[in-house]
Amino acid sequence: MKFLLDVNVAPYLGELLATLGHTYRHVALMGKGDNSDASILGIARESDEVVLTHDLDFGGLLAFSGDNAPSVKCFHLTDAFQSRNFCMRL
Repeated sequence: MKFLLDVNVAPYLGELLATLGHTYRHVALMGKGDNSDASILGIARESDEVVLTHDLDFGGLLAFSGDNAPSVKCFHLTDAFQSRNFCMRL
């Protein structure tokens, strides 16, 4: 799978996803850290990526846009163990 990590998601989660065979990009590392949530959804849609975020606004934006993509996974993880378990379930 391809993932786009929001600015509020630690880059190490992307590195962990990569060890499991997934690809990822991190919004901040792309120089897009100041982009709006709507813009980030557009970037993910164009690249067929799943957005990983802690930000609840993404779900509302997607729901009210009428679009059916991209997929958004909103979560809150407190430690590396939870992160690994989360990645294993993707």
